[in-house]
Amino acid sequence: MKSVAHAVGVSVMTVSRVLRNRPEIKPETRRRVWAEVAAQGYKPNPLVSALMTQLKTKKKVGDGAMLALVHCLPEGYELSENMMTFREAARARARDLGYGLIEFYLRDYGMIINRIVEILQSRGIRGIIFEHFFTHGHRFNGNFSSFACVALGNSIAHPEFHRIASDQFREMQIALHQAESRGYSRIGYATLREVEILCNYQRMAALALAQSYMERSQIVPRLEVESFESLEQELLAWYERHRPDVILTQHPASYRFLMDAGIRIPEDVGFLHLGYNAKFTHVGGVDPNWRQRGVSAVDRVVNQLNRNEFGVPESPTVTYVKSEWVEGPSLREVGLHSSGAEMREFETSLKAGVEMS
Repeated sequence: MKSVAHAVGVSVMTVSRVLRNRPEIKPETRRRVWAEVAAQGYKPNPLVSALMTQLKTKKKVGDGAMLALVHCLPEGYELSENMMTFREAARARARDLGYGLIEFYLRDYGMIINRIVEILQSRGIRGIIFEHFFTHGHRFNGNFSSFACVALGNSIAHPEFHRIASDQFREMQIALHQAESRGYSRIGYATLREVEILCNYQRMAALALAQSYMERSQIVPRLEVESFESLEQELLAWYERHRPDVILTQHPASYRFLMDAGIRIPEDVGFLHLGYNAKFTHVGGVDPNWRQRGVSAVDRVVNQLNRNEFGVPESPTVTYVKSEWVEGPSLREVGLHSSGAEMREFETSLKAGVEMS
């Protein structure tokens, strides 16, 4: 910093302020400082920056440098088991890597995102993990040039951060393959429209691919509802109309809706859950591995910090976390195959798709 200051003809404090993106520095001075910084190959160390902030403010903010976990769901919202698993895993991974994890609730993203940015800057926190919203298309207008960021899922449309996600196309392929291996031929899919938008219609695309190999009599039209409130009534009507022999869904309440209506699982219909977690011992399905998502989110941010990569990336990347199949009593046992050349062709196509994924 002294070398840069001497070359540009400014004070060390001015160089420090430019590196911290302080707004009071004149644009021309800022340009000259950054040009000299680039020429000398200087890169600030984020861990030292956090330590200096800690020393200057005489506040101990944790056992090491800090990361921020921003909750995008409303404060006080009853969390799913999967989201609690994600948060626990993120805290544990940060601790293992020598970081503390401070948590914020983003109740109104348009009103308080800049305030959160200011707080993080004042505390010397350079890494941020954003959780997902329930709806798509959210936009942040804050200045993230001094932060390493990662977002969970696809709900934040702007800026385009690096993201941690599950491969819903492959998840659906796994589910379809497991259903077919148990002899199910009329496979029904029930979902919410917003859920499909959030996963970029990957599940629907995998289902459409599989149905292209089916006989017309085996194809069950998907159920796509606008709101969770309408799911129960529409689910039961859809089931009575199309009589699928297995239902794939991400919504665990569907199991209760069916049972309350006197529909036996798995005797009358199989039930395959696409958002399985450890509490769902009564069903089988696809576990989206939220624990690994928490680990991967922390790793992605820390890797950026270690490489001094800050700001919105020019080429954002997506890290897909592998999902796992979990057996459960809501499905038939493996081996009860339907006969027919069309089902053998269907099985081949599903296996090939899973292997390619």
